[in-house]
This record gives sequence, C-alpha cells and structure tokens, in this order.
Amino acid sequence: MAHPAARDRHCRPVRDPAAAGPWRRRPRRGEQKLLDGRAKYAKGARQLSKLRWFIGEGERDIARLQRTDPDNATLPYRVSGQAELEQMLADGERKLDRARAQLDAGQEKYTDGATLRGLGDGVRLVSEDGTTALLQIRFDDSMQEISPDDLALVPETGEQLADAGVDVDYGRELVFVTEVGGIGEAIGVAVAAVVLLVMLGSFVMAGLPLAIAFAGVGVSLMGAMGLTHWLDIQQMAPVLGAMLGLAVGIDYALFIVNRHRRQLADVVRGGAETTREEIRHSIALATGTAGTAVVVAGATVIIAPAALLVSGIPTLIQMGLLAAATVTVTVLVALTLTPALLSLAGRRAVPRKAAVSTAPRRDGWPEKWVDAVTRRAPAAIVAVVIVMGALAVPALSLRLGLPDGGSESVDSTAFRAYDRVSDAFGTGANGPIPVSASVDSPIARRPGGRAGTDR
Repeated sequence: MAHPAARDRHCRPVRDPAAAGPWRRRPRRGEQKLLDGRAKYAKGARQLSKLRWFIGEGERDIARLQRTDPDNATLPYRVSGQAELEQMLADGERKLDRARAQLDAGQEKYTDGATLRGLGDGVRLVSEDGTTALLQIRFDDSMQEISPDDLALVPETGEQLADAGVDVDYGRELVFVTEVGGIGEAIGVAVAAVVLLVMLGSFVMAGLPLAIAFAGVGVSLMGAMGLTHWLDIQQMAPVLGAMLGLAVGIDYALFIVNRHRRQLADVVRGGAETTREEIRHSIALATGTAGTAVVVAGATVIIAPAALLVSGIPTLIQMGLLAAATVTVTVLVALTLTPALLSLAGRRAVPRKAAVSTAPRRDGWPEKWVDAVTRRAPAAIVAVVIVMGALAVPALSLRLGLPDGGSESVDSTAFRAYDRVSDAFGTGANGPIPVSASVDSPIARRPGGRAGTDR
C-alpha cells in the first residue's frame, strides 16, 4: 500500500488491518490439536487397559493348565505368547507416559499462549463502527537513517486513496522532520540582531556577538556531525545544542564587548586619546574581568545539561552531552575570538554617545534602584521570595510529557490523525504502552505453530 519507490527502498509489506490474520485462527487450531491429543491419549489408555485384562486372563489360564494338565502341548506356546503380551504392555505404558508428558507440556504452552494472546484482546486496528482503520508502516531501518525525500514518498499514497473516497492522515512520527536552522531559529536570530543594533548603535558591534555565537555553534555541530561516523545521534540533540549555543554565545560575547565599550567611553570622557595601546589594554582588561564571569556562567550552564547523565536514558544523555559540549566550545570561542575581533574593530568599538567631558556624572536610574534595594535589603528579599513563589505556583500542576500529534497545529495532518484516533478508538489509544514478553521457546516452533506466525 506504500508508494512503489518507497516500498522498493525501505518499506516492508503493510498488513491489512481488516483481515483476520493467522493469529486470530491460532487459538482454535491450538485448542483442537490439544483436544485431539487428549482423545488419542484416552484411546491408548483404554487399549492398554484391555491388554492388561487379556494378560490377566492368560495368566489364570496358564496357571490352571499347569495344575490340571502340565503335559498340555499348547502350554509352552501360551507361556511364550504371554511374555510377548507383557512386553507389549510394558512398551505401551512407556509410550503412554511419554504421551502424558507431552500432553501436559502442550497444555502448559497452550495456557501460556492463551494468556499472552489475551493481553492483546483490546488492541484494535479497525474501529468498532468500521469507519476508521490504522495502518502500521514498517521500515527496514531507523527513521532517522531514512532520508526525508524517501519518507515523503509514503504520503503520496494518500493521493491514490483519496480518489477512492478515503481520507488519509499521517502520524507525527512520519511527517515530523527536525531541521537545524529552521524558521524558528531564523526569526530568533533576526530579533537578536535588531535588539543588538538598537542597543549598541553599530553594525560592527551588533554583528560581533552574532559572529561569536555562530562560530561556537558551527564548530560544535561540525564536531557532532563528524561523530556520526561512529555514533548514532538523536535528531533533537543538535537542535538543543544549537539553541543553547546561540543564546550563550551572544550573551558571553556581550559580557566582554560591553565591558570594553564602557572602558573606552570612560577614556573618551576623561579627555584621553584612544590609541592602539589604550585599546589593547582595554581589551585585555575586559577579557580578564568580564571573561571571569563568562567562565563562571559557562560552567554553570555546562553542569546543568551534563547532569542528564544520571537519567540513564540514552536520548536525554545525548542531548545533555551535546548541549554541554556546545556551551564549552562557545565559552572557549568567546574568550579567544572576541578579543581578536575587538582588536580588528579598533576605534569603532567606542560608543557614539561618549562625549568629552570632565564634569562629574549624575546618578541615573540604575544607581537609584541599587541604592533603594540596599537600604531596604530585608524587605527586598521578602518581596522577591513572594513574587517568585507566586510565579512558581503553576508548577504544582505541571504535566510532563513528550510532544505528540496533539501538540501540532490544528490544521496539520499529524493533529488530524491524532484527533481521529482518539475519536475512533477512545482515550488512551494515542499513547499505547509497549510491552515485551519472553517465552521459553519460539511460538512458531511449538506444536501446532507455523513459521511466520509468532502470535
């Protein structure tokens, strides 16, 4: 039922959900075989019972002849025949014991199989009203290893079914494709660029933090892509690393850039010349002071995602380690590339509003705010605790979970598929719990089993 190109490349045959597969007929076949085995065992037991009676009668006849007519010519033949019958009885009893053991084992296996099948009695692929069906498309490889172009061939089948009057929607797993550098990231970078331009008032200075962020993220993602030669990386891991890298890259570069610009502004206001030596001294001072804040902040951010190691979940571990590695690289880039770019910028780092003046500076609103907070420190602490506590109240009703089709936009095929499954199969059908069961031997090798029918 899949597109021919997709089927030839990756798709396995899709089972018709409306067909009664062999797993539906298996319980009746197994039960019938068990009944046949019991009937054969009972028949054999009756035959052995008759043989015991016949042997008993023969023993009495032989004993009578030995007392009344010891010279009877038929006596030796009767004794020989009696011995053969006793041997037949012994062989029959051994066979009956083996049959009893096999019958008991078959009963136990049938009971186990019935219990295993009973666990899936509530699983349906066709709704009760017969209007909605679920098709499970299986691939020969992980979906992360299949190219988006090949995955896009599968939904083309819906166009063929639409001609027959069948509405087809696809689950989020099939249509969701994670890409680094999508529209969301582009909008975020554009907004950051506008804010930096407004605050710094210079294209050069606004572009410098962005360059630092892109350099850190680029180096980290290139390293992650190189590791895919040996490791399989979960598709969300690079996205988290890129988002963190962009955020902290801009932030850490601004620490040093802002400190350098303030120092140059103080030099200009003091009437001194911003010589090359003065600029180099300011860059070194900014890197030595603000750079310490960069290292401390970076270490804090690195510890947070790296702590996902304790979860023991491979997906979260990959995301945490890649995010921590991205922040580490970004810190190193901020401490090395930022001073180099500031040196190339030279006097263009001087704020345009810096005026040559020896007049004392009047306190602005930051100084007034700090003075008010420090003079009323206990009240400020209590107010902060109350406000933060009020903001944290919604966390008591926090619902954790991974994104699914219900979190997609309402006009998407993933949301429609999620909604249809809920309506047709009931609440919880969109969140099945996979259960694995171990059995002593493959079901296909058991009595009554056939290769290729595991259930």
